[in-house]
Amino acid sequence: MSKKINIDNDVYLEVLDEKENKLLERLEVYGIVHHELKSTPSRITLRKILSQAYSKDISQIFVKSIKTSYGQGISNVHIHIYNTPEFAKKYELKYIVDRNGGYTLEG
Repeated sequence: MSKKINIDNDVYLEVLDEKENKLLERLEVYGIVHHELKSTPSRITLRKILSQAYSKDISQIFVKSIKTSYGQGISNVHIHIYNTPEFAKKYELKYIVDRNGGYTLEG
């Protein structure tokens, strides 16, 4: 089910799996960011790109984890995309929200 979301020149997210979690009203996205010879994209950059790709507000998207493989230029990512900002505030852990720059990138 692979789909490709461009992030920057030669940097893109390959979505490997999308699981709908109906109980928590969110889409759980698993993928690989390809960034050969470039730094790992920030959580904020990923949130902005996914906001456009999934037509959701940035307050509904949180990058749960980024695991970069040493020397390979690829990172495994796990992302939560909520149906509403209210569900994000209800279910997303505070430390994850803080890591992602807050609900609206200002707080």
